[in-house]
Amino acid sequence: GKPHGCANISSEMCCIVDVLEEFLRESPLPPYEPRSHTGFWRYLTIRTSRRTKQCMVILGHAPPTGGAGDKFDDAVDYTAQWQTERERLIQTLRAAEFPVQSETGVDLGYALKVTSFFLQEFDGLSNPPPHHPVQHLFGKTVIEEQLGKCTFQISPGAFFQVNTPGAEILYQIVMDRLAEFIRQREEARQAEHKSRGDSNEYQRKKNILFDVCCGTGTIGLACLKEGVVDRVVGVDISEPAIEDAKRNAKLNGFDPDEGNSNDGNDGEPQTRFV
Repeated sequence: GKPHGCANISSEMCCIVDVLEEFLRESPLPPYEPRSHTGFWRYLTIRTSRRTKQCMVILGHAPPTGGAGDKFDDAVDYTAQWQTERERLIQTLRAAEFPVQSETGVDLGYALKVTSFFLQEFDGLSNPPPHHPVQHLFGKTVIEEQLGKCTFQISPGAFFQVNTPGAEILYQIVMDRLAEFIRQREEARQAEHKSRGDSNEYQRKKNILFDVCCGTGTIGLACLKEGVVDRVVGVDISEPAIEDAKRNAKLNGFDPDEGNSNDGNDGEPQTRFV
């Protein structure tokens, strides 16, 4: 069914769905049938940011020879039609504008356009992995989002929080609790140092955040930007996400390839994402 009744789906996303639904109704290429694995049009991914006024659309489709269930049918060949439909699709999305409304339906006075468009051909039976290739048709190769004091670039295959205001609240809770834990630990260490009667000056321990399933680096970089931790080490199985995390570290002032002996990290880079 349509997403228009879902409170967490924005007005501009619903408009994009309407435009593409009309396009697909007029298309001679059939929608994909997941039970028989036949057909052409498969899935749609939409990412939008009201803060940066950007919109990314990724449309998945089967090969021109059809889905996996079509491979034994020699009569199925969408190649000629696909070339025409591809150009019509590009023209449709380039021209479209999507009005932005509040949750109560009030027009906010501006509209979004598609700033990044990708196609993704996939002949598998399930969903493509994050590193599955995409074809860039027009616009930027990433979508940008502002979260807290950081700006993030997100590529088509990388995960990112879909609710930015909600993510900011969650991350602030994480940072507050992490800062409190570090404060209490430092106080305990200082008390222990004093109780030992150590004549050497107490040296504060560096705090390294180990971020498992770091994605595009949002939590770690947010903590680093706020000065809660000294270094971030992030790991993730998604190669696109790791590449985004490295790029985002540099974008926010933390070059993952360079260290500075003046930053308190003994010349080690403040971020490492693998």
